[in-house]
Amino acid sequence: MCTVPRLCFHKGHLSDCLHHVGFDSVAGCGEDRLQKALGALQLLYSKGLPVSRDFIYSLLQECIKHKNFSAGLIVHSLIVSRGLDSASCFADHLIRLFASCGHLPEANHVFENVAEPTSHTWNAIIFAHVGLSEHERALSLYKKMLQNAAVLVDSVTLSSILTACNSLGAIWNGRVVHGHILEEDFDHDIIIMNNLIYMYSKTFCMEDAQAVFDQLRDRNSLSWGAIIYGYSEQGQGVRALELFEDMQLEGLQPSRAVFLSVLKACSTVGAIMTGREIHDQVIRLAFGLDVTIQSALVNMYAKCKSLDEAYAIFRGCKSLDIVMWGVMVAGFVENGQGQSAFELFKRMQALAVKSNAVIFISLLKACNTKHEIKQGMFIHEQIQISGLQCDMAIQGSLIDMYSNCGNLEKAREVFDQTLDRDDVIWVSMITTYIQHGHKDYARDLYAHMVDEGIRLNGKTFVSLLKVCNSDYSDLLWLIHDDIIRGRQEIDVVVGSALVDSYGRCGFMEEAYYLFVKLPERNIVSWGGLMAAYIQHGLELRALKLFDTMLEHGLEPDRAALSCTLQACCGTVYVRPVRYLMVPQLRMQCHGVSSLVAAA
Repeated sequence: MCTVPRLCFHKGHLSDCLHHVGFDSVAGCGEDRLQKALGALQLLYSKGLPVSRDFIYSLLQECIKHKNFSAGLIVHSLIVSRGLDSASCFADHLIRLFASCGHLPEANHVFENVAEPTSHTWNAIIFAHVGLSEHERALSLYKKMLQNAAVLVDSVTLSSILTACNSLGAIWNGRVVHGHILEEDFDHDIIIMNNLIYMYSKTFCMEDAQAVFDQLRDRNSLSWGAIIYGYSEQGQGVRALELFEDMQLEGLQPSRAVFLSVLKACSTVGAIMTGREIHDQVIRLAFGLDVTIQSALVNMYAKCKSLDEAYAIFRGCKSLDIVMWGVMVAGFVENGQGQSAFELFKRMQALAVKSNAVIFISLLKACNTKHEIKQGMFIHEQIQISGLQCDMAIQGSLIDMYSNCGNLEKAREVFDQTLDRDDVIWVSMITTYIQHGHKDYARDLYAHMVDEGIRLNGKTFVSLLKVCNSDYSDLLWLIHDDIIRGRQEIDVVVGSALVDSYGRCGFMEEAYYLFVKLPERNIVSWGGLMAAYIQHGLELRALKLFDTMLEHGLEPDRAALSCTLQACCGTVYVRPVRYLMVPQLRMQCHGVSSLVAAA
């Protein structure tokens, strides 16, 4: 075989060898081989000798394989000098190379120099933007691609753009893409349809996710995983566990992702018996040593109030990462064992395990009375020692901790000392004033926040709406007005919070109007309105709403069941009670039997 060292003194022979034999004529392997090839390339280039397209193409592939940006620039220069940069076959791979190296400007430059980009070229640049989290730009490129009648979208295009919609939570764009999928007859492509289910699941549009899932003829484990994930994340643990059972009846083996979803579902509904069965499956299928699965098991047992089982798994872990420590600390705190959480924290310090924001936030939650303020101040000191005092989530938790301990001056001090306050910090301080009955301070601070140009997002709007009661109805109207004026999308989460807030404040007609106008209603929306009806003595309306919810195919969660039972106590209405008392009801097997027994 010809090698570079042997041929360096015979430039004519070298050119002929590389022209006819190609990249395979270069000896060596990996980066060494790539460097030898670049040396040969530069030698030929300096002598004005020709280099074959095949050799350039092979060299470009090797640059992609090793993600070698500097080598890629050399090859790019050669391609430009040969006038090949407008050829899509080279442009596609150059875009892939620069994107894989994290250099999006260079990838865009290559794309812009292609006179007539093909579908492959469009796919390459869209995929590059999605891979580097430039999702808005990816959507913009997709729209431009659609304007070119000579270029057709394919399964790669649609999968990439659905990923962008998933990451942005861009449900309206996702629905448009869904329309394109149907128009282009890709609704039988399992990869695309799985991505579509996942997109609807991630944006809590479970009716749409379920509709797509139901239309699939040949579901695979990813299809089941996507729909189970959606119900689990939305808090519909019972439905997630039912689908998990159905999946296994189909003979499909659960994946790691599915196990994580169903363990979370067990945590949501307190389904410890089902959780133990899943634990056995995890061990049988050799997932028992997976650290993420172990963390999910600890979390599940802790949420089901079985700290002994949670701690047994924690203690048996050979490799305790920071996530596992955090889950165990949170488990103790959530079960009212703050002292055990602090002892575990001291053990971490003794083992020189560095705490993170999640652990500090959990410990601050354990300090919720004036008697625990010393421990809270100790954690505050540890946060400063750890250099995490600028973390916004921690600052918000410090404000909450001092508020819970009754020290509003210290809470305001933390707020005032926080630089570049985000919406979470503002909402934490406003919430503190509301909870302590300081109406004027709360309203003034909210007005100050608006004047500062701070815009709330869905999550912070929900946090603020949760504490609005009848004493703060004027603030509720103001918040709702700001949501509308700020063109904040009233999705199912924000909409449900508005329904709940209007209901708690006694504005039942407004609550019902908002409920009806919601683009998507989940179990939280239905449960919130039911709770409001019961709070204001409208039990019959609550029970009729429960009936309507069942007709829409939604399974009640613990909160909805609790509301229904409470309403049944104040009125003669048999159907819900009989529904709850059905012995074969699967929900009894999934952790809500205590509520049923209460009926």
